[in-house]
Amino acid sequence: MPSSFTHAFVGGAIGKMYSEQISTRRIILVSIFLSVMPDFDVVGDWLGAAPESMFAHRGITHSLLFAAIVSAIVPRLVARRVEWFSPLWWRLYSCFIISISSHAILDMFNYGNLGVALFAPFDDTRYFFPIRLIVDAPRVEYFIQWRTLYALVWEVSIVWVPLALYTWRKEIMSWMTGVFVRTDFAS
Repeated sequence: MPSSFTHAFVGGAIGKMYSEQISTRRIILVSIFLSVMPDFDVVGDWLGAAPESMFAHRGITHSLLFAAIVSAIVPRLVARRVEWFSPLWWRLYSCFIISISSHAILDMFNYGNLGVALFAPFDDTRYFFPIRLIVDAPRVEYFIQWRTLYALVWEVSIVWVPLALYTWRKEIMSWMTGVFVRTDFAS
């Protein structure tokens, strides 16, 4: 699986893109949390769930249904004044569903042994992309190894750098040209 750092970085970048519209750091923090949340399914592994079970790693918590349900509830938890299905609710919903779904998408680019149950619980097929770009990051107990360093450097080069350049393009251009471009008008 991609490292939790990469999942969090992608979630933060998604939150940053939406925070320009919604203008709050809370959106970035919630997006980071939600992008890592699908890996809470490791509890199923610890409790003895079979690897191919929907309650094991890359099971139901990596599905689009899970992303849709959680993303529908979270806007009301983040901003209680948000009316159901209002324009703000839809913006938050789209930010959060993209943040959660980014986790499954990154995992589908991975060399791991089990795919992602993208359509669980309706379909128990595990999916990978035909091109697998991300090296499997070792678990925490094996974190200090050369393989881990290699996996992190690879993730930074193919995920972090391009995403950072895109997400912070206005700030980078401001720095390079010396012209300040304000991107946080509502804060």
